[in-house]
Amino acid sequence: MKFLEVEVPNADEYQIDNFLGNIIQYKINEEWHYFTQVELPVNNLVISEVKKSEDKTWLKIQVFQ
Repeated sequence: MKFLEVEVPNADEYQIDNFLGNIIQYKINEEWHYFTQVELPVNNLVISEVKKSEDKTWLKIQVFQ
């Protein structure tokens, strides 16, 4: 099993949009944004954990082969 850890903006919710080629989406104040600063593999991906500190957030993403 392989995992990626990606630093992302602080937000209310996170998703991976696999329709557009695995782009991280994040929601702030009921508005969705795309986080395009990181390129994700085309494999099946699942966000398995969200780690937050006071000013930073990381997503732990499971990569299915």
